[in-house]
Amino acid sequence: MKKNLIRILALLLCAALLLPLCVRADDTNTEEETTETEYEEYTVSTAEDLEKLSRLCRLDSASRNLKVLLTADIDLKDLEDFEIPTFGGIFDGQNHKLYGLAVESDGSAKGLFRYIQAGATVKNLQIIGRVIPSGSSTKVGGLAGVNAGLVQNVSFFGAVCGISQVGGIVGVNEVSGRVEKCAMKGYIRGSKVLGGIVGENSGVLYDCVNKANVNTVLASETLSLEDITIPRITSDEGGLSGSDIGGVVGASSGVIRLCRNEGNVGYQHTGYNIGGVAGSSSGFMADCVNYGDVYARKEGGGVLGQMEPNNILVYNEDTLQKLEKELQTAQGILDRAAYDAGNANSSIQSGLVQVQGSMDDLLSAIDYMLTVIRDNTSITDPNPDWKPGDDIDIPDIDIADKDAVWAAAGAVGDRMGDLVWQISSVSQSAAEDGGQVISDLKSLTSQMRRVVDVMSGREENENVVEDVSGQGVEEDSAGKIRNCINYGTVNADINAGGIVGALSWENDLDPEDDLTVQGDSSLNFTFRTRALVYQCQNRGTVTAKKQCAGGIVGKTTLGAIVGCEGYGTVDSPDASWVGGIVGQSQKQVSDNWAKCHVSGANLV
Repeated sequence: MKKNLIRILALLLCAALLLPLCVRADDTNTEEETTETEYEEYTVSTAEDLEKLSRLCRLDSASRNLKVLLTADIDLKDLEDFEIPTFGGIFDGQNHKLYGLAVESDGSAKGLFRYIQAGATVKNLQIIGRVIPSGSSTKVGGLAGVNAGLVQNVSFFGAVCGISQVGGIVGVNEVSGRVEKCAMKGYIRGSKVLGGIVGENSGVLYDCVNKANVNTVLASETLSLEDITIPRITSDEGGLSGSDIGGVVGASSGVIRLCRNEGNVGYQHTGYNIGGVAGSSSGFMADCVNYGDVYARKEGGGVLGQMEPNNILVYNEDTLQKLEKELQTAQGILDRAAYDAGNANSSIQSGLVQVQGSMDDLLSAIDYMLTVIRDNTSITDPNPDWKPGDDIDIPDIDIADKDAVWAAAGAVGDRMGDLVWQISSVSQSAAEDGGQVISDLKSLTSQMRRVVDVMSGREENENVVEDVSGQGVEEDSAGKIRNCINYGTVNADINAGGIVGALSWENDLDPEDDLTVQGDSSLNFTFRTRALVYQCQNRGTVTAKKQCAGGIVGKTTLGAIVGCEGYGTVDSPDASWVGGIVGQSQKQVSDNWAKCHVSGANLV
């Protein structure tokens, strides 16, 4: 507990020190923050009213003072490819229905709403129809392609299909986004990062239910729905392969609470990171239940396909000052590389643009995290009458919305990973041309190592690779799944678990071989890691075709399994490494127990 308070104090100090960096944004919004928005009511009762609203919402600012009230059920069948481009106000469906929705045009960020802005609310709405865009078809959701606001009490019945970042309600839930009390029924299909409610989650999901089948054969009830029986759903276009596929969420670095899945997920011998509730997660999951059957090639879990560790960043005053200096140096090197790339080929130039974008995203994620910490934290001084010589007590710290803080911290880790990947990618292109650009990129790579060294505290502590998964197990944090239950059948070729398929690092380059710890070969391993499975129960049958089946976890290369109970049969007669709690483990397993039938070829 004391260690955690010290960490929180360090984060608060970090927020205070970086406050001057946020002055521009705060100054420009002072009036907006202290003045309540006065909403103008906008009544919608016909398809023509919705068309007018759509035209109005072509500009980001046009809807920010609108409170839209839906006063009747509306048939959208005569509105071809109807979408609301962007929305920033309040949309209250008042529990009415929009039916006959058909979004099929080319592009990304597709849904009834393309974008729901930060601060906006969409609630109390039922939608029936299909969202099946062609072309790039990423960020696809039944309600919204991208959500940065609040989505509450929304249901979708129909089909949602795309290539990646596909969700029954929202395609991408950004770090400021919250999706709660939503439901999906029908069918979801895509190649990667797709879920029954949200495709990719960086924010908060709360009390949502999925009854749709996700990347399975088409359900018989769906075949009878005239609105959604179209050739694309039943064709082989896009295939049923892919990764990061879950009954509720595809991939999450944010928070998932009190969510339930009742649909089947995945297809036999196909796909990686497939889970009854989430495909992959490095964030926080609690009190979730899965009733659906799960099928995967590798990393199939009744609740979670693959649990990736959360990176714990601890700052102090000196570290923060060094971090700012090292990031400024990295930006200078990047500017020099862009100048030297003037005569390089177009792929190198475009790659450097993407690196710059990832750098900007990382800085924005850090600023946002500090803002969330500042806005959600209050401190009570326990020594108001302190005098020299008196003992000093730790201040009482209250954090109003821990979910928002954990989601923001998870986004920082994701943006750092994106930046490292972009640098690596453009370095491969530049290596063929050689010259000054490759020299600049080597300098940038070296500089990013210095940034990570500062963030991880390497300069003060050489023991920077620390797995803290088993510490403070009672305290909620990112990198944890607790009190989750699985009742569904789990069937995977490799790494099948009643709760989690595998606790490990993701390796996108070779999905058949997870990354292993090799000193400093990966920047991620310079952080302290946390991946904890705590007080979860499995009551479903678990089967692995080849190797690693466990009543709770199939395989662990990091993390901890604590206080879990296995009741479901682990039936893998042809597999090696089969256990009532875990099939194969390299890390902590403690205070668990299993009361179940276990069978395997060897190492049982």
